[in-house]
Amino acid sequence: MKIAIVTDAWEPQVNGVVTTLKATIEELKKMGHKVTVLSHIGHKTIPCTGYKSIRLPSSLLKNSSEISTP
Repeated sequence: MKIAIVTDAWEPQVNGVVTTLKATIEELKKMGHKVTVLSHIGHKTIPCTGYKSIRLPSSLLKNSSEISTP
């Protein structure tokens, strides 16, 4: 199965959310799933109000065709 995980919490952050996502992704891959993570990396971002270490994408996808539904 193809699985897309969309998150604003991703590397280089080190926190419980990132740790849990990485462990979940590892297990899903072991089960044979293809996992794609969509995050702020590689996108123009702005800091989240009150949490400057969290970067929010100003636009997550360049092209909506990057996500497909079954």
